[in-house]
Amino acid sequence: MFVEFINANISEHLAIIKELLEQYAVSLSINCKVCYRIITGGFDGLGAEFTEPEGRLIIVFCNGEPCGCIGIKNLSEDIGEVTRLFVLPKFRNNGIGKGLLNRALDYARERQYKKLRLQTLTFMEKAIELYREYNFKKIEPYGSHIIDEAITMELDL
Repeated sequence: MFVEFINANISEHLAIIKELLEQYAVSLSINCKVCYRIITGGFDGLGAEFTEPEGRLIIVFCNGEPCGCIGIKNLSEDIGEVTRLFVLPKFRNNGIGKGLLNRALDYARERQYKKLRLQTLTFMEKAIELYREYNFKKIEPYGSHIIDEAITMELDL
């Protein structure tokens, strides 16, 4: 399988991004009703938080087909946030999620963040396992989208 990671250009890749995030939101809505609204409610303002210098959105293509994404955005000068890590089900268990997370970590180090935070849902056991493998530690909830079903984590860089 040929895998290619690209730094998305929001205006050029908007349709692909919306499709991936829509599928992500639908997959979460089975267990988290508010998640669909949070993810899809931000489509209109998607560009700013994931465009340099505010952040980055990375898309991965598998054999030319969009198969996943990850977003990194600024929370402050020293803290970034990983968000929207998603791989289509048929492409999972091939290291694509790790590849996306590695690129997010590279970007965070490039930006000289001291910490990287994230929120994930308690039923996303594989994601939590991946984050723990990278030494993310559980922290108290932060931000404006606090969800009862979520766990918040942080990595010291």
